[in-house]
Amino acid sequence: MSSLRFSPEVFTFPLQRDIISFFEEEEKSNAKLVYKLERGSDFQEALKVEGLTSVVLGVFDNVKNQFAGAMICSSKYVFINKKKSLVGYISSLKVKEEYKGGVVIARLMNLFKEYANDKENLLWIFSVFSDNHKAIQFFHKESKFLPLISPLCKTTTYIFKPFLIKNTQYINSTVSIKRANEKDIALIMEFLSNEGRKVNLFPYYSKNDVLNGDGLLQHFSINNLYLAFQQEKLIGVMGTWDQSKLRWWKLQDYNKIIKLIRPALNFFLKIFNMPLIPCKGTIVPYRYFVLTLIKDEDVNVFIALFNKIMADNMNKKVLFSMLLRENSVYNKLITCRSIKMKNTFFKCSWNKEENTKQLKTIEDPYIESGSL
Repeated sequence: MSSLRFSPEVFTFPLQRDIISFFEEEEKSNAKLVYKLERGSDFQEALKVEGLTSVVLGVFDNVKNQFAGAMICSSKYVFINKKKSLVGYISSLKVKEEYKGGVVIARLMNLFKEYANDKENLLWIFSVFSDNHKAIQFFHKESKFLPLISPLCKTTTYIFKPFLIKNTQYINSTVSIKRANEKDIALIMEFLSNEGRKVNLFPYYSKNDVLNGDGLLQHFSINNLYLAFQQEKLIGVMGTWDQSKLRWWKLQDYNKIIKLIRPALNFFLKIFNMPLIPCKGTIVPYRYFVLTLIKDEDVNVFIALFNKIMADNMNKKVLFSMLLRENSVYNKLITCRSIKMKNTFFKCSWNKEENTKQLKTIEDPYIESGSL
């Protein structure tokens, strides 16, 4: 292929309609269930939840007059080793089927390298579904495209209907729960700053984000944030986030086996009060767990907060999404009633050598599915 055939370019806001349309196109996949993230009529507004700044990196095929591949790069501040640091997140990495395995991915990664190398971001983070073995193999081996690349963590996203955790082993009557309101904002921000800096990759939220549902938390309501107290001291927060005005997940397709057994599978899922597998084209009404921050990862506090949120939503037709790292102490509490999707997260950087040591010490990172 001629080097003149493909044109790499960085697209900033306002985005051209053709690059937005490229992300809206459906893709083929061999996965059992194929979910597609759709952003609403205001594509650019929906990107705000992914970072303070977002750009699109694209590779255009001048011969066929179409986009061959593209990816979204966003940046935001988080805590790393107790320090406020700027990191980047890569989302919606997409290459058309006809170009996979060819020069397009190389051009796209080289464009990303040029873009990222000029930024102050300490590192860049991206995820791959754990059953996408080809993509994982690529990112493990192609160090010429992504120097200093290494696995960051493995996570599980749990999808579930409202239910209560009935584990009496952890019941603690000294923990009280209340819904937050505007009067609590000073206390909340102090807690997020003091406890958040202890958790690697916990986002650096502003008062405006939390109080007004702006910035990184577009359309978030402070009334959907729950506070845990013990002896009048705030010891934990947990919230849920309805993003339906901005973006949503749609079941695009499923493979032949799922198509064949879906009626029988849904029969058993219904018996156990688990989410059903909907028809193709169905929009799934997720509510994302966000701002989950508990002092000392106290399981008692997690259960108290979780159960209060579930109790307040018990009669609503809604599904919840919670993403937890593979070694989280909370996994065993919700796994039995959930549909699970596993991801592998990678980190990479081209920054100076002094960052290398710091990158190797990122342990137990905090990841929120609602901001990816």
